[in-house]
Amino acid sequence: MDEEAGFLAAIGLAPAEDTTRLAYADWLDERSDPDCRAKAEFIRLETRLTTEPVDDYPALTAHLRQLAAGLNSDWLAVVSRPPVENCRGRLDHECPGAWSRLVPSELNARTCGSCLKTVHYVRSLADAQPHVRDRNPVVVSLGVVREPGDIPPSRLLWNARWERPALLERKRLSRTGNVPRPDPPNAGADETREPPRAAPPRRQARRPRRIERENWEELE
Repeated sequence: MDEEAGFLAAIGLAPAEDTTRLAYADWLDERSDPDCRAKAEFIRLETRLTTEPVDDYPALTAHLRQLAAGLNSDWLAVVSRPPVENCRGRLDHECPGAWSRLVPSELNARTCGSCLKTVHYVRSLADAQPHVRDRNPVVVSLGVVREPGDIPPSRLLWNARWERPALLERKRLSRTGNVPRPDPPNAGADETREPPRAAPPRRQARRPRRIERENWEELE
């Protein structure tokens, strides 16, 4: 096994670990091959995008995809960190969200440690469509030219960010018996509005006056 194959094997066993990736990038920079320089630039840029806040994220992401378009797809399947798409898991399972956070099993498939589903790595949108139709999670190579909406956004990722914390908090409160009552519609929308008038009390029907027997005798 040559030195580069050793780097790739180590990255494949621990794809979320950055030390080996950056050491591999340094090794690539020492080579005089332009392809190696492009690989090193890709590794460093992707590591920066996933670990540091950047101001020009859209421009850097577009440059990362340009670099990926010129790199080998099998190499990208080992090294790159594309997002998980078409995830339709349940709310009680937190999606890892990225290819590098899945459990390595083979070159083109990894296992989600949360929902235990198999996530497939595809090299084209045509290869992704069968997985999308079957409602299976998928990862698309960063070298593929994408269009907005070519794969529907992952419902689980949106729920995990917005709905899941609220649902878990409500479940926790329900066990303690402290579930807050929901506010009435339009509560606080117009606090200056005059409160509704109370309905007038209903008038009771008059009961017929009882005349005792002795009153009849007096009248006689």
